[in-house]
Amino acid sequence: GLEQGLEQGLEQGRSVLLVEQVCKKLKKNKSREQIAEELEEDIYIIHRICDVAEEVIPRYDVEKICEIIL
Repeated sequence: GLEQGLEQGLEQGRSVLLVEQVCKKLKKNKSREQIAEELEEDIYIIHRICDVAEEVIPRYDVEKICEIIL
């Protein structure tokens, strides 16, 4: 149980970091394709994060985006 909880925590941490990075790049007006390339992530994942992030504009609230995605 402890190991599973640790793995879940690490996965959530990675997700939060990715959302933070995407939001920073969105604030710099970078395209989804450019963000996916720069972060070396699947374009589908970046599109999903961007879709949700655009719903919570103008602040790009990372916590709110993570709640919706996770």
